[in-house]
Parts: sequence; structure tokens; C-alpha cells
Amino acid sequence: MVFEEVEWKDIYIFWKLLSDQIEPELIEPVSFKHIKFRYANTDYRIYGYDWLRKNEYDGRIHHVTNDSFHFIYYGKSLNKGTLQTAKYLVEAKDDPELSAAIWLYSFVKDILNDLPVNLRGKGYRCLTGILVGILSKLKENNMFRNYSMRRLLPEQYFSYAIDDLDVKGYESIVELAVINAKLIKSNYIIVLYDSYN
Repeated sequence: MVFEEVEWKDIYIFWKLLSDQIEPELIEPVSFKHIKFRYANTDYRIYGYDWLRKNEYDGRIHHVTNDSFHFIYYGKSLNKGTLQTAKYLVEAKDDPELSAAIWLYSFVKDILNDLPVNLRGKGYRCLTGILVGILSKLKENNMFRNYSMRRLLPEQYFSYAIDDLDVKGYESIVELAVINAKLIKSNYIIVLYDSYN
């Protein structure tokens, strides 16, 4: 399969331009809430990132901190890919270029995992070229993905638009990725659970 790799610098310049216009907060470090709580089990510790819907935040934190056992064994959980994305975004700290690469990679990879019929062929080759360009930035920072991870973002807001999309270049994908990241930041909070006994 032949694809034309898109240079990371071109992708990032366009991401930065759109972020400045649509959501300047995407240039800033991703914020998260560090939730420390007592966990009675001395053999184990709860430590890890999670995406919480803002309207479910209080209830979820109450559940995690007051009924940790039930949360661990029976609680609703996102898949490992989305949790790794949250971790990577937090670790990117003051590097807006790395944050952009994480948001973009996750968005494009989620599209490719669903692969609507209209994106097979030329669209697939274009998305793969974009993905390879983004991977160059992630590899610089030793941020590798486990390829078995199916979903990397907590939500995809453009499933119908992507079904109708005719990808001709990276610009439309970057624009949708910026808007998708803005919507995720508007609707979700990243938390870090950190138990002690």
C-alpha cells in the first residue's frame, strides 16, 4: 500500500493555527485532578488515570473514595488505550507540540480502527500518511502505543461526519481533531487516583 507521509511540522503548524482560533486552551498543559484517598487493602494500591464526565465527577469520586473495593472489581472502566492517552497528555506538561501529537494520533487512530467504508482506499492512504507523520513526533518522546488498544479517546464526536468525509489532505482531519479535543476538554476531566493505606 502506497501512502504519502505528511511532515509533522506541517501538521503541527496547522494544528497550532486552528487551536489559536478555536481553542487556545489546547496549547496549554492538560490539567488533571489528583485524588488521594485511603484504601484499606494493604496488599494493593490504586494508582492510575481516568477520564470522568464533568457531570458525573462528584458521584464517581464519591464512589471511588468510599467504596474502593466495588470500584475496582465492579466499577465502570474505560479501556486501557483511553487511560494511556490521559497519562500521556498529563506527561506532556509544557510541551504543546507533544500534546498536539497525542491528541492527533489518538483521533486518527480511532478513525482508522473504525474505518468507515468511504475511507477505504485513498482516504485510508491519506490517514496513514498523517499517522506516520505524527508518529515521528511521538517516537522522539518515547511514547509508543500498544497496537492492540482499540480506542484511544473517551469519545468520538464526529462518527456521522467521518462516515461522509472524503479525505483529500491533512487539513480536514486536523480541523476535526482540534474540535474533537475541544469537546473532550469541555466534557471530561482527567483524574489521577492515588490510594494509600
